[in-house]
Amino acid sequence: MSKRPLSSLNLPPGSFAALTKLGYETVQDVIHLSIEELSKEMDVSLNNAEATLSCIRKQANLFKPGPSMAGSSAQPSLTQPASTLMTGLQTVSTHCIPLDQLLGGGICRGQVLELSGPPGSPKEHMLLNVVVAFVQLGLEVVFLETQNMISPAIIHKALKQSESLPSGYMRLVRFVRLRSLPDFMIFIHGLGSFLEANPSTGLLVVNSISRLFQRDPTVTTFAKNVLLDQVKQIFSKACTQRQLTIVTTSQLATKMLKPDGSPGTFDDGARGVMHPQLG
Repeated sequence: MSKRPLSSLNLPPGSFAALTKLGYETVQDVIHLSIEELSKEMDVSLNNAEATLSCIRKQANLFKPGPSMAGSSAQPSLTQPASTLMTGLQTVSTHCIPLDQLLGGGICRGQVLELSGPPGSPKEHMLLNVVVAFVQLGLEVVFLETQNMISPAIIHKALKQSESLPSGYMRLVRFVRLRSLPDFMIFIHGLGSFLEANPSTGLLVVNSISRLFQRDPTVTTFAKNVLLDQVKQIFSKACTQRQLTIVTTSQLATKMLKPDGSPGTFDDGARGVMHPQLG
């Protein structure tokens, strides 16, 4: 179950403040509640409670893995129960014990994992660990680099330091350098066709998705949200239908909250929380 902070979700107006006041902090705290229970606790209508739960569950689904399709030619439904999606999945260690513990043993095949942290945090090191783990399994990896932090030489060095690698392991890694948001969106919209042509692809890495939006000052907030929704839908489809694992990095930003949990500023905020820069 996702321990993603509620502060990182895009919730209906007033919902985040109400949930914070009730003591809820993560997706895991809320997702098991019924509509009736949440309606009573938040003192809102059933429709409002249903909208809040639906919003939380929809966004949390991006962090749940897709079903194993071994031996089946049918395409999986994108609206299966979480209990079905969690059955028969292969877990891959990230080679980081605290992160493996947080993920319940490692990253599951067919899962989206977002690594968020301030500048200087070891996000790229964790990415390389995941790349090594998938190459050790003989799976192909696509590495999208947007900020000149990682090069093919760095990936090669990380792989050389590991053990139990298949022969010709560097052929399993495709390195793509993307310099603009349009280039990224073109790649994403062609992801389905790429996976059909390269069915052995097991991992897609994006380092860093937030940098692409920062580089383009012409993108409005509305346009950013539209593009991010498109990316989420394509990622979700690739995870469930192709069991593709996706790991992306993003920067953290400070979000100020008032004492009642509503959004604040640096002048009237009571506390600050870190959340993914893209929301």
